[in-house]
Amino acid sequence: LLPLMGTPSPTPAKSKSKPKTRSATATTTNTATNPTTMMMSASTKWGIQPNPTTHRIMLQAWCQSPDEKGAAFHATGHLLKLQEGFAKFDIEDMEPTLEDYHLALKAWSHDTKDKTAHKKAMRILKSMDKLYTDRLTELRPDETCF
Repeated sequence: LLPLMGTPSPTPAKSKSKPKTRSATATTTNTATNPTTMMMSASTKWGIQPNPTTHRIMLQAWCQSPDEKGAAFHATGHLLKLQEGFAKFDIEDMEPTLEDYHLALKAWSHDTKDKTAHKKAMRILKSMDKLYTDRLTELRPDETCF
């Protein structure tokens, strides 16, 4: 998948203190070996675990809030979570729908403050096309996408 946002985050400043060492009693366990569990394990402070339905609800909500700062960015984030769940973890019901793409693209078309909104919309189209050319989906951009 193509990255939609971004610049790499800055590297943290180096600390002059000694690095912390792990205690001898600390153990590491890998409880999330199932890709579905890894994808869905994060929960919010309300105890709701993200799933395809919650990502779609949030995508729609952000797209219906064009005046809210960062609406297109947040909408695209939920589209990316759907793409990741589908393409990387092979979770069938996370395949983005054509409506999901329409919503995210519409959000960028309404973002008048971001001078690079057109480039971000193009990246969404490219990521959609990549899923198609990689034969992961049958969806292709339609006239509404453009």
